[in-house]
Amino acid sequence: MSFDVLVPVALSNTDFVSVSFSPFIKEMETYLVFIGSSDGSLTAFDHTINEFIDGGRKKYSIKGEIGHIVSRNEAVVLASSAGTLAKYYIEYLNGRTRIFPED
Repeated sequence: MSFDVLVPVALSNTDFVSVSFSPFIKEMETYLVFIGSSDGSLTAFDHTINEFIDGGRKKYSIKGEIGHIVSRNEAVVLASSAGTLAKYYIEYLNGRTRIFPED
């Protein structure tokens, strides 16, 4: 299966280096594709509606290039080229789903 994806201008000069599919997120009724980049930012794509979450917003999540993303249950783990590991949880607050780590 392949997707023809319109990449937002905000992501046009981004070097994507890692990807991970989420488990089914029942509150959003979809699966997400987490995409890591060389500058340590993370973005997400909803393939059910064929568009980037929040218009392709980049969330700077870790120091270094995101080399590996694991998404299991409600946890997301990132590993970077700087030797850093980060773990955060997908949270459901007041009817909204927070899929990126907090600042």
